[in-house]
Amino acid sequence: MPNRSFIENYSSVLHTVLKSISHIEWVQKNIPNGHSGLALELFLLISTSTLKQQPLSLKTIFNSLSYSEAGIRKQLRNLFDGDWISTKESKNDKRVRYIIAKEKMLITLVEYSEIINSTYYESFTPPTKFTDISLEIRKFENAKID
Repeated sequence: MPNRSFIENYSSVLHTVLKSISHIEWVQKNIPNGHSGLALELFLLISTSTLKQQPLSLKTIFNSLSYSEAGIRKQLRNLFDGDWISTKESKNDKRVRYIIAKEKMLITLVEYSEIINSTYYESFTPPTKFTDISLEIRKFENAKID
């Protein structure tokens, strides 16, 4: 029979996993094409750069991500069509366009950060606890069960 600390630690990890699943469901529901890693990366890249008041050019976005140009274009088009982003021309070079997050995206970023904090930081278990769990699992696996 596993000891009490194992059950408590297991319960904590299980709770974190279930919260992680709800985090994933939130992303898929609230971020455009949230099922896509590219969409989430673009969302975070554009919204955080806008918040820092350092908007990214299209060229920088294409060079920053390790996805196909066609995939990036498609996701940018979806964000633009959904009124999540806008473009702004450079004052110095009319060929350069910056991508700016709109209010809708920034509000969603704030909500997302709250989800991340509540999911991972309130229930965070230090790595030593995970080591304890693996030791308990090994003890349990090696125990003789009647």
